[in-house]
Amino acid sequence: MLKKILMTIAVCVVCMVPAKANNKSFMLILGNHVTEHVNANKRVVLASLTKMMTIDIVLGELQSGHIHGTDMVTISRHASSMPKSHLGLRAGSKISVNDAIKAVTVHSSNDIAVALAEFISGSEDEFVKRMNLAALSYGMMNTTYFNATGLPGLHQNTSTDCDLVRLYEHMQSYDLKDFGLEEWHYRGETYGNTNHLMSVKSHHMDFSKTGYIDASGYNLVASGLHQGVRYIVVITGCGSSAERDQIVSRKLHKLGRLS
Repeated sequence: MLKKILMTIAVCVVCMVPAKANNKSFMLILGNHVTEHVNANKRVVLASLTKMMTIDIVLGELQSGHIHGTDMVTISRHASSMPKSHLGLRAGSKISVNDAIKAVTVHSSNDIAVALAEFISGSEDEFVKRMNLAALSYGMMNTTYFNATGLPGLHQNTSTDCDLVRLYEHMQSYDLKDFGLEEWHYRGETYGNTNHLMSVKSHHMDFSKTGYIDASGYNLVASGLHQGVRYIVVITGCGSSAERDQIVSRKLHKLGRLS
């Protein structure tokens, strides 16, 4: 069971690091100890890391019994218009809540994220209001959402590494198994996890969410449990997925216990 990291969060509030020449931010936590942090309180563009909050709200609705995994979500014209990554379902198509969650956690499907938002709140705009209220209630004071996907627009969804850790901490009250799937099978297709490090056994990852748009660079929030100690890693602003993966792998192996 994950130890609460309230002490870590307290450190985050006061450990502001001057921004460096590059735009990267990085944070690595082992248990309740922040082992490394760079620009941890700097506002960054979330891209698809946004979908952590989208699914957080969906999981809350499931846990409360307001919705059920077998409920069918109808794809609206608005949802079907979302660009890749997407499932490409046509307007009027239906997908179960259970499959919709996997489409978002594994394939980072923008169309399904919007469909879930509409299913819960009636419209994406109303759902975004709920996302921002949730962020405030979790203590994510430097986070702002404008859509449920992280896709680029007039305004970008932004947050900080510290706020993303707060969100992850809140999500521990839910079953997060779908964030740990290496692949998902749907209608004869196999969708691989957008985080290739999920297949590196020595990392023991059981949670992952990636994100990328031009304005954000390549982002990742990941976590794993090894020898009873949970680590959380947050990295944003990388120039490529390969660079992101190399940095994360190097930092995890440096911990020693994860080698």
